[in-house]
Amino acid sequence: MDGARAEIYIDTGDELRNFNIYSKLKSRENDISTSFPGKLIWQDLPEKRACRICVQYNDFGLNDYEHWEGIINWLGDSIAALIRVFKPLIDTVMRNI
Repeated sequence: MDGARAEIYIDTGDELRNFNIYSKLKSRENDISTSFPGKLIWQDLPEKRACRICVQYNDFGLNDYEHWEGIINWLGDSIAALIRVFKPLIDTVMRNI
């Protein structure tokens, strides 16, 4: 409640497949970082079946009602950027797994 996060959550139901997808994307981290307009956080989540790639907003949280419009705009922009940068890569990775 003290921030917001836009993320790609990789969970196909198969832990090994999830990690393979994550690893293929992570191998392109340098290229992705130059295309994405924010600092991505790469989390392989070893204690879980899934993996996550996210961007975090820490200026205000969901309890800060007066800042909701800014948070919503940030979320919309971040989700759009994640789709723009990752969709072509994920499409390619999924065709080759």
